[in-house]
Amino acid sequence: MTHTLHRHGAAEDLQDDYTVICMAAAGYNVAGSGPGLKRFLTVALEHDAINFGDIMTGSPFNAEPQDIINSIKDGSIVHAVFAAKEKLVAFLRAIKDEDLGLSVVVQGVCSQVEDALSQIGQQPHTINTSLGIWGRSERLADHNTLRITTMCGHALVSKNLVAHLVKGIRAGRIGVKSAAEELAAQCVCGVFNPNRAERILREMVESK
Repeated sequence: MTHTLHRHGAAEDLQDDYTVICMAAAGYNVAGSGPGLKRFLTVALEHDAINFGDIMTGSPFNAEPQDIINSIKDGSIVHAVFAAKEKLVAFLRAIKDEDLGLSVVVQGVCSQVEDALSQIGQQPHTINTSLGIWGRSERLADHNTLRITTMCGHALVSKNLVAHLVKGIRAGRIGVKSAAEELAAQCVCGVFNPNRAERILREMVESK
């Protein structure tokens, strides 16, 4: 899966941002995969995932958590987000022990992900990496806005909404946490990191 690869920011800015995707393999084990996918989400919640979801139902920022889990069926693609490497490691160790028979993809800074996997006796099967932005990059939003909008791999978080919320925070119309949660609600598959968004929004508000 590549929709979580393009998160904008330096390596030190991404130390609190890890996403995990779980899915069945088409033509191999889609049939009967539903219970394992539900179990993946349940274990993610038990290990303090800060966001999770399924693109057909949503995330806890726009749907009820139990409704999301109940809606999972054979062939669903599910996601979870963690804000600390130690939480990620504990979750991956638990998922390894569950032996769900499903594909698991971890996104983060490569060195951090590789270290997390080594702690549970695993190594990457395949590594995908983003080669950056090509073309007329001057037409893109500013650096800080991209740090937020690229956390939704399906481009559902608008740069205009980011600007509107920053203005609202400065004017005292909305709190930083509430603004981050509003941004998270736009990302229907649940890979947006609200904790990192809150941190970046604070930086944006305080920088001017």
